[in-house]
Amino acid sequence: MATRAPLTPSDLEPFRRELTGYCYRMLGSGSEAEDAVQEAMLRAWRSAEGFEGRSSARS
Repeated sequence: MATRAPLTPSDLEPFRRELTGYCYRMLGSGSEAEDAVQEAMLRAWRSAEGFEGRSSARS
């Protein structure tokens, strides 16, 4: 099994705009959407070691 490169913040950045739009539609507030996106990105970053690559990073 090949080892993968460590996840960097720039790996998550392509998903920020889409996720922000989704959160805005769900929450109805730009600032709440940004807070939710920040929390989601932080959780993704913290759990990156457990990502096995069997699915898209987008999921």
